Amino acid sequence: SAPVPVLVLAGELDPTTPATDTRHLADQLGPKATFVQFPGLGHGVAWHPCGQRIIARFLADPTDSVDQSCAHAMTVPSFP
Repeated sequence: SAPVPVLVLAGELDPTTPATDTRHLADQLGPKATFVQFPGLGHGVAWHPCGQRIIARFLADPTDSVDQSCAHAMTVPSFP
């Protein structure tokens, strides 16, 4: 279990670090870990504006709950 708050981010379509593996890691880190999955994104979630917002808020106060609303509002792109 992690002794400090941890933010774990996952892109739903990440082929390098699959979201299922990342969620498992967050579960192993314990109750101080916050897992955020980004629908429709791959490995570069930290480059997405939503990912950047979540990271900035977490770094500003790691003990505060993480507002994941922008990630929950994301959708998987559809292709014709």
